[in-house]
Amino acid sequence: MSVVVESPTELEILSDVIAPDSADLTRDRAEWLLTLKLPEKHQSRVAQLLEKGNRGELKPSEHVELDRFRRIGLLLNLLRAKAELSLGQPTAGS
Repeated sequence: MSVVVESPTELEILSDVIAPDSADLTRDRAEWLLTLKLPEKHQSRVAQLLEKGNRGELKPSEHVELDRFRRIGLLLNLLRAKAELSLGQPTAGS
């Protein structure tokens, strides 16, 4: 009998690297991480893609583009969680 080992997802790998449940950042680093966000031009593009997606009008290339933004959003969420924990702030999931 063979054992099937599933490969980790990008989110699982990033979570292991960032360790968002570990409060080990300095105050300066944590505060800096909390300043990171998508620039307005990218926020606008995400809004456009979401609107098109809600109408069922996304092209395959736009699905890929939106997925990239989702992955960046997940990364930012992991970094924010670690920063908030390091600063003693409750995270959004708490």
